Amino acid sequence: AELFLFSSRQVPCSLCDGDGNVVILTKVKNQFYVESLMGTVTTEMGSSAALCMPSMVLSDVRGYGVQRTQSQAWWIGRAVAICRQKKWAIPDEILKIQNGKCLFVGKIINVSREVRAGFIWGEIRIARLRDDEVEDVSSALVANEEGDDQMIIPFQNENLAAYVEKRDGSRSMVAIVPDLIAVLDSQSGSHLGTQMYSYGLRVTVIALAGSPLWTTEAGLRCGGPSAFGDVPSITYKLPR
Repeated sequence: AELFLFSSRQVPCSLCDGDGNVVILTKVKNQFYVESLMGTVTTEMGSSAALCMPSMVLSDVRGYGVQRTQSQAWWIGRAVAICRQKKWAIPDEILKIQNGKCLFVGKIINVSREVRAGFIWGEIRIARLRDDEVEDVSSALVANEEGDDQMIIPFQNENLAAYVEKRDGSRSMVAIVPDLIAVLDSQSGSHLGTQMYSYGLRVTVIALAGSPLWTTEAGLRCGGPSAFGDVPSITYKLPR
C-alpha cells in the first residue's frame, strides 16, 4: 500500500476477472484515482479480480517500502509460539517486540456487519471481563481498570478506530488509523480478521504504531482519519 501511495509508476495497469472481462487504465488525474476506479470495477466484477501494475522501481522499493517485514513477522511468530508452549500472556510478549499498548481486555457482546460498496462495514462492542472470567494476572490489570467501560471498534475491512465508552454514554478515542488496531483471540493469541468477529469471543485489543510513512501528509490523506467517511473528521496525533 505504501508503494502504491508514493510510487509514480501506477499506469498503465490492467484488471481481469478471469471470465473474459479486461479493463486497461492508461492515464489518471492522480495516483489516488487508480485505487478508486479499479476498486469500483472490481466490485462490478463480483469483488474478485486480478490487478497487474507496472514493475516497481528499485528506488521506490528502498525509499517507500516497509523493510524487514519478514524478520519482524518471524520474531512475532516466535514470541507467540513460545507463549503458547509456556502458557504466557501472548499480548504482553508482542508488545515487548513492537511499539504499542494494550487497550482493552474483554469479550465481544455485539457485532454488526454489512457489505457496502465492495467493503465490509461494521462495528463491534466489547465488555470487560468479570473477575471470575480473567485468566491471567496481566489481563486482570487491564480488565479491571473500569468495570463498566466498554470498547467500540468500527471497521471498514480493517479496524478504523477504538473508543472507550463510559456508563453515561460519553466516549473517548484511544486509537485511530493509520496506527494499527489489532483484535487478538485472548486464548490462542491469534489475530482476528473482521470476518471472524463473533458474539462471546474473548479478545484482547492492542494498538501498534504504523510505519512512519503513514504519518506523512500523503499517508494521512490516503490512510488517515479523513480517508474514511464513517470516522469523525479529526486531526491525527502521533502516539505519546
